[in-house]
Amino acid sequence: MKTDEVVAVSAVVNSEDKDTKVVSDLAKSSVETKPEVVAPVVVEATNNRVGIVNPKKVNPPIVVETPKTVIPTKIESNPVKLEMITGVLEIMQDGQGFVRPKFNPGYKDAVIGSMQVRKYGLRVGDMVTGVAKAPKDGEKYWGLVRIDKINGLELAAAQNRVEFKDLVPIYPIKKVSLEFDKSVASTRIIDIFCPIGFGQRGMIVSPPKAGKTTLLKEIAAGVAANYPEIHLMAVLVG
Repeated sequence: MKTDEVVAVSAVVNSEDKDTKVVSDLAKSSVETKPEVVAPVVVEATNNRVGIVNPKKVNPPIVVETPKTVIPTKIESNPVKLEMITGVLEIMQDGQGFVRPKFNPGYKDAVIGSMQVRKYGLRVGDMVTGVAKAPKDGEKYWGLVRIDKINGLELAAAQNRVEFKDLVPIYPIKKVSLEFDKSVASTRIIDIFCPIGFGQRGMIVSPPKAGKTTLLKEIAAGVAANYPEIHLMAVLVG
């Protein structure tokens, strides 16, 4: 064999070795770059818990607790202020009335609806006792929410009252003693010369500046001192 042929054969062998090496490198790289298969992650859900299962460690699962949301079941509101009141009833032209504890218009006057006035047969001047609620924002008067007594009577008895014009007049049979202080002579004189009885009406007639107002005050003082259970009212007109 010639020298040129030997060189050519060796060149062919070397080229074949290089091709084989390149093919092996490509196969190796394809094997190395093959994507890695990731095991699926299993998620378990219960009523209030969510669990993530580790694919390598199936038992026990990793449990993650979620915080519970507390929902308030009751909303607190401002309580309504209630108060027992007693006052004289004044009925207006539109049918509704006002229960006035101090007879004159005041802060604690309670409004009573026209339906209640008709239902219980209320009249002007009745002494009404009941429960009233305080006014809210934007309201001016108290509101009467319940009626307990009318003129000291229960509701059933008060509804069967007789009209004043239909009452039968009777003569006074029980005396009212006015004397309460030895230094006050007027009440002692009235007890002796013109005694007053329960249910009696009277009138004082005299010239101006004669002491009518003073005499009325002394009579009222005697009634208040001797009969504290009597409801006393004094009105000055003029």
